[in-house]
Amino acid sequence: MRVLLDPAAGQVVGAHRPLGEAEQLGLLATLAAKQAKNGFVFPGVGKLVVVKRKARMGRNPQTGESIKIPAKTVLKFRIAKAMKELALK
Repeated sequence: MRVLLDPAAGQVVGAHRPLGEAEQLGLLATLAAKQAKNGFVFPGVGKLVVVKRKARMGRNPQTGESIKIPAKTVLKFRIAKAMKELALK
C-alpha cells in the first residue's frame, strides 16, 4: 500500500482506502522512529531524539552482585513546553 504523509496536518493522505486512526498513528510512529536520528518533531507535542548511554555498573537486586550494564542507544521523547504547561494546569 502506498501512502503519503501530510506532516503539517499530522495525517496520512493519498491512501487507496481510508485509514483508521490506529493505522495513521502506526505510520506516523514508524516514520518518527526512522527519522529520530535527526530529531523528529511532533508539532506542539514534543520531539523524539536518540541518546547514547554509557556503560555503567549496576547491582542485581536479588543477590547484591555487581554487574556490568553495556552501553546502548535509546529513544527519548522530550515533551514540548506548550504541552507541558497544558498538562500541568
